[in-house]
Amino acid sequence: MIASLMIHNLALIEDLELEFSPGLNIVTGETGAGKSIILGAIQMLLGQRADRTRIRRDATSCSVSAIYELAGRPELIAELNQLLEPSGCPPCEQGQLLLRRVITEKTNRNYVNGCPVNLSTLRDLGNLLVDMHGPYDHQSLFDVRRQLQALDTFTGAQLARASCATAYAACQTAQRALEHWERNAPNPAQLENMRYQLDEIEAANLNPDEVAELSHTHSVASNASQLVGILDRCRTALEEDDDAVLQQFGSMMRDLQDVAEIDDQRGPVLIELLEAAIAHTQAFQEELTVVVGQLELDPFALQAIEERLSVVHGLLRKYGPTVERVQEFAAKLRTDLASYDDAEQTRQELQHAVTDAESAHLQIAKKLGKARRKAAPGLATQITDKLKVLGFKDCQFDLAFTDAPPAATGIDRVEFRFAPNPGEGAHNLREIASSGEIARVMLALKTVLAAADRIPVLIFDEIDANIGGTTAAAVGREMARLGGERQILCITHTPQVAAGGSRHFRVQKHVTSQRTHAEVSILKSTEKIDEVARMLGSTDNSCVVKDHARELIKMAKAAS
Repeated sequence: MIASLMIHNLALIEDLELEFSPGLNIVTGETGAGKSIILGAIQMLLGQRADRTRIRRDATSCSVSAIYELAGRPELIAELNQLLEPSGCPPCEQGQLLLRRVITEKTNRNYVNGCPVNLSTLRDLGNLLVDMHGPYDHQSLFDVRRQLQALDTFTGAQLARASCATAYAACQTAQRALEHWERNAPNPAQLENMRYQLDEIEAANLNPDEVAELSHTHSVASNASQLVGILDRCRTALEEDDDAVLQQFGSMMRDLQDVAEIDDQRGPVLIELLEAAIAHTQAFQEELTVVVGQLELDPFALQAIEERLSVVHGLLRKYGPTVERVQEFAAKLRTDLASYDDAEQTRQELQHAVTDAESAHLQIAKKLGKARRKAAPGLATQITDKLKVLGFKDCQFDLAFTDAPPAATGIDRVEFRFAPNPGEGAHNLREIASSGEIARVMLALKTVLAAADRIPVLIFDEIDANIGGTTAAAVGREMARLGGERQILCITHTPQVAAGGSRHFRVQKHVTSQRTHAEVSILKSTEKIDEVARMLGSTDNSCVVKDHARELIKMAKAAS
């Protein structure tokens, strides 16, 4: 339960501390007095985004705090602690949970047990702590998804529903994997082209050094005639011309021999040097002969070189620009083709995964559907009984099942059907129920689900609008009875409902020094009579109206 609520500088409220009681807490006041501020403060603590314009004028910040008493609810405490652990927050000690928010013009700070948390953590905690219904929230009953969720709560099938959602998520994951593979798998033409490319590269048997060698060989071979001509002229100059170099060397040797006979010191040295020159020249002559012989290529050899170069350059243009890059491309082709060679097996494995996941989901969904169908008559009977208490003496309420496409919630579509009057067939709620009727259906449902729903606090904001008389009295009695199982906070303008509160808060606003303030007071028994009388329309402290108010309170107390 919410033990206390503290509000500071929020809208019309400057400083306020409220202490709520177990059971039915009633909040009343004139329209515009500030009741919605209390509700808004609680919503802020449940993770609703803060409106900075709600900071009280001349204040720099506003803050809202609440203490939740959770003693006797070990399962709820365990769930809350599990949510708090990732944020590093201390666990609920002695069954208490402190929520606090501080809003400034520029910042928004949230705390749980004194530990900073983000807004999503507050929302997650709020989903476990409070179930809130505003004047239009009963419209959610028109949503068949909410109707199915209500049935599952009554059935106690939350774990089965969670398992069904997990199984459906596995179906989606498997289906996405198959679709991803199909989008990226090559078609037969692509596979054929990849094999052709690899065959073409492998057939060429490329060598990284080959391009430079072939280019050099081709350059020499294509200019062989010119080179042979040049080298032939060199060879002729050595041995065939009238003044051939070798003949000149012979004449020079004879002259040096004459020198040596005269100068036996210098002559031999010169002769030795000339002999070395003759030896080098003869070696040069022999090499010329060899080179000329090598340059006289077969025309077919030149053609082969040109064809090889054409193949190599063609591959470089397609897959290059270097031999190394071509070889890398070939390696990738081999890897891809190896994986695609197992393509059919991969596709079958992925398809089997989809089939298996769908089968597992269907099995869980059927089991969940069976439990729903078994529990549905009991829910319908209990809601019908509650509706009779709330003024529908001869109503009919049932649940209609139809098949639905596989989803996280299973394969069932459930629709609440209602006939408020005898002799009419049951129809879906949207077609048949007025706003006052649907509000009572919501209350009946909440009352029935109270035993199964572990949320400790229910907040009703004018859920009793558009009803009155004996129906309003019945709603008040049912709220009071529900307050015996849960803490109820009810904002109401209906005196029959207000009469049954275990604690009654009155919200009033007044002006002091040209500033408007909202104040909340806990009403004593006499003050409660006055407030219920005001709600009945008393403007002059009429004894008759006060007696009526006193009687309403007495009847409500007796009924509880």
